[in-house]
Amino acid sequence: MMRMFRRHGPSDEECRVYRIRLPGTTEWQFITDPTDGVLVKITDLLLLADEVHKFEDERDLLRRPASPPGSAPRYDWEEVNLMLFRRINEQGLPATQGELINEVQDWFAQNSPNGDIPEESTTRKKIAPIWRVLRERD
Repeated sequence: MMRMFRRHGPSDEECRVYRIRLPGTTEWQFITDPTDGVLVKITDLLLLADEVHKFEDERDLLRRPASPPGSAPRYDWEEVNLMLFRRINEQGLPATQGELINEVQDWFAQNSPNGDIPEESTTRKKIAPIWRVLRERD
């Protein structure tokens, strides 16, 4: 693939496109009308949203850094949230909020590199909003 326009800063440049390839095809089609091709500016070029999302997902471009600048977080709440999403998707919600809190506490006990487990009250503060939102749909 070759670059059509410069890669930085605003551009008033134009170029002529002489052939195109339709989505889902492998063959190029020559543009015959107009005979001198189609004049294109950079602002005329658009990407399909699905293609942009696929590109971002494949390169993990939207992932936030695991630890923000400064001191590392004491507990890995991001991993806990992923565990919760997986658990709720596969098994549904437990009968009580207390059971869910116990599962989170157990997860920390099994996965904490230094054995630290957050206080139950801290876990409850993190889990309560999730529990409320998920129970609202019942």
